[in-house]
Amino acid sequence: MVRKKVTRMTGSSDIGAQDRAGPGRRQTQRRGPRRLLAAAAATAAAIGGGAVLVAAAPAGAATVGTFTSTGALATARADTQATVLTNGKVLVAAGLSGSGATAAPTASAESYDPTAETWSSAGSLTTARYDATTTLLPNGQVLVAGGLTGATAPFGATNTAELYNPSSNTWSAAAAMTTARFGASATLLSNGSVLVAGGDTGNSTTATATNTAELYNPSTNSWSAAGSLTTARAFASSTALSNGNFLVAGGEDGAGNAIATAEQYNPSTNSWTSAGSLATARHDATATLLPNGQVLVAGGENGTTVLTSAELYNPSNNTWSTTGSMATARFGATVGLLPDGTVLIAGGEDGSSNPIATAERFNPSTGSFSATGSLGTARAFAASAVLSDGYLLVAGGESGSGSTTTTGSAELYYAGLPPAITSSTSVSFTVGQSSSFTVTTSGSPAPSITETGVLPAGLAFHDNGNGTATISGTPQSGTVGSFPIRIFATNGVGAVASQSFVTLVVIPPVSGYWIASSAGTVYPYGQALSYSNLSVNDKVRPIVAMAATLDGKGYWLVSAKGNVYNDGDAAFYGSAAHLRLAAPISAFAVTPDGKGYWLVSETGAVYPYGDAKSYSNLTVNLKVRKVVAMAPSVDGKGYYLVTNTGNVYNYGDAPFYGSKAHVRLPHPVVSVASTVDGKGYYLVSSGGNVYNFGDAAFYGSKATVRLASPVVQIVLTADGKGYYLVSARGNVYNYADARFFGSPVHVALAGPISTMAIHE
Repeated sequence: MVRKKVTRMTGSSDIGAQDRAGPGRRQTQRRGPRRLLAAAAATAAAIGGGAVLVAAAPAGAATVGTFTSTGALATARADTQATVLTNGKVLVAAGLSGSGATAAPTASAESYDPTAETWSSAGSLTTARYDATTTLLPNGQVLVAGGLTGATAPFGATNTAELYNPSSNTWSAAAAMTTARFGASATLLSNGSVLVAGGDTGNSTTATATNTAELYNPSTNSWSAAGSLTTARAFASSTALSNGNFLVAGGEDGAGNAIATAEQYNPSTNSWTSAGSLATARHDATATLLPNGQVLVAGGENGTTVLTSAELYNPSNNTWSTTGSMATARFGATVGLLPDGTVLIAGGEDGSSNPIATAERFNPSTGSFSATGSLGTARAFAASAVLSDGYLLVAGGESGSGSTTTTGSAELYYAGLPPAITSSTSVSFTVGQSSSFTVTTSGSPAPSITETGVLPAGLAFHDNGNGTATISGTPQSGTVGSFPIRIFATNGVGAVASQSFVTLVVIPPVSGYWIASSAGTVYPYGQALSYSNLSVNDKVRPIVAMAATLDGKGYWLVSAKGNVYNDGDAAFYGSAAHLRLAAPISAFAVTPDGKGYWLVSETGAVYPYGDAKSYSNLTVNLKVRKVVAMAPSVDGKGYYLVTNTGNVYNYGDAPFYGSKAHVRLPHPVVSVASTVDGKGYYLVSSGGNVYNFGDAAFYGSKATVRLASPVVQIVLTADGKGYYLVSARGNVYNYADARFFGSPVHVALAGPISTMAIHE
């Protein structure tokens, strides 16, 4: 029995060539050379070990780890290779077509459109050939050199070469090599030239390995001699290394014996040096450059033995080591480096010349092979190419057992793409403003996205189920700061992707403010808009408090009788207007999320509405002191009540930082304001004294000035780095970053100014 034989030839990090004797060959001790180039990646993609070109993704997705059929070649063929063009299509040119004794080289060429999953004519070569080298050039053209030619067996080696131009879809003659050869190794070098080394000379019946090598210069369309291999060899495993050198390993010598030695070509010196030796001599084995820079050589043949073993070459120390073995001995297989860094080896032939349908994946991390989905059609000596979105195209090959029977069928292996998070690592939200951020990922299938960590109150994380997630909502007051979380994306392919992410919550700058009189007249300044004016009898139910909505598009006015007047988008949650109050309402505060509020009477009674909760009520003797102000804690789970004598009562989770209760004050306290981070607060007196506690920074006061009218309120800027004091006459005193937008001090007021609210 004459066993078919396989070899690998590459112009990139992951390409192989396989070949077998043509029909009608004389069965000699040396297995008749019939070589198939199974390109598992673009032939000329590695310029000095660079990135591999991949074609566009096919139209539909399949199940990860499985093969599905795709458009068939117009011409059944084997012993050819696939090249990914710069336009994203895949070229399959020439090859051996037919079956049995009538099988012969073909000159036809076809291109595959991954999006449409269809093949179309790519013209015809001038010379029908198979077992030729195929290399993608930097200019986008494809060089096909050498191979076996002829109408009938035995087929002879040729030194002719041709160029395919994708722009015109035509072939033209290139300069001929000095030596006619087939089963050679080829690669595109970093300087743009093409190295073709070794191979067999003669014909498919009588062949002799050569150690010569040649360089093709695309700029001058000429060949020149390159340094010769130390050992003549054909059908060697060959790979472009990450350092720009070119590795050839094993192969057959001139007598048809398997070789164990390996060599490296250095383009800088135009010479070959030893690259150690394989543990097992082999020819027609697959070769794949791994992401870690090592080279996997697997399977192949040694004498009459088809191999399951695999070895790793380490360029850093120029040594070989054994690794896990395949479950199935095979040669003439398809090989491909998949996006997750694993290696697919599929099909090929067994020791009885039967095509194989099974496939295996090698995991460099574990050094082991594992089974994966099988080909729909058992085949060997097929052309293949890595496509985008995690697909591998396998086209043509031999599907018959024991004789040459070529097929035109093609299949797609869906390996998927590992997930990656592609969006930025941070986002800023603004307190009180509804907004969203989209987390985007890449990967196929679309990854699922999760997060760990704590988002600020008011924001939520949602996986959209399409490879994106959304962080959205309205940050509440008191959530200013950085909130680190971690985002994870997973799709079952490769490692889980993760990203450190920071959600930054900021407070919008003050863009204006409202000032309201006791009679209900609202004076807007800056970008603040007046939504309505009240007309109340300030002798009966004066307006005593005001607060703006989080988005600044509305406000509440509150009277001493407990009336709550809502304007703009301010929601009404209730009022104390119909209650029998023991004392007038003197203070009002809105919850941090804007979905509720508190009213407080002078005696300390607290009336909660909406989502506001009561944490305690205070009872004070109005003859001694009265409650004049209220401020919520940053999360709304507590609050402060302040009296005119400077007492500060803290409830819920509101921390105590101090008070003026035991100090004889020159003027009564009229207002309180909590700092943005909740770690401090201010008290202000009617005389303009500003008392700061905790981390509340002092920016200035009117304590040393004789005021024309008493101060009625202090209001902090949105970022807490400044504040306003407003007087009953309408004076606005601004400190630090508090911007002045105007005041009603020169207006004939309907009643004294009683309150102020900022517009963000």
